[in-house]
Amino acid sequence: MAALTLAMATTVPAREPSPRANWPQRLTLAVLPYQAVPHLYDVWTPVAEYLTREMGIPVKIGTSRLYEDYVREVLLTRPELAFFHPLHYLTAHRDGGYEAFVSPGDRRSDSGTSTRTPPSPTSPRVPMV
Repeated sequence: MAALTLAMATTVPAREPSPRANWPQRLTLAVLPYQAVPHLYDVWTPVAEYLTREMGIPVKIGTSRLYEDYVREVLLTRPELAFFHPLHYLTAHRDGGYEAFVSPGDRRSDSGTSTRTPPSPTSPRVPMV
């Protein structure tokens, strides 16, 4: 997915995004810790930069230190975007209201990206790593 997103970033003409009414001031993209955390940031920073550029909203990357804790931490912190393994997505969909908006486009990937329903103004926010 990261390779696909990077390719799209190089072919989309640059434009200045304008802030949109009723949109959050920033978004968090939670990434499943499928590799060492520093490598995840190397891989996913271009994705966050692309989304920031296109939407005009800063996108911050978050992850969990342990693969086993990822879904629990996502459900606690409620990031707006999350990258899941399909099995984790089922739990996040059932327990957290996440909806898939990107599914694997090529057979090399077994994960997809999801978004959740908007939070209530009173929902607590716990920072991810």
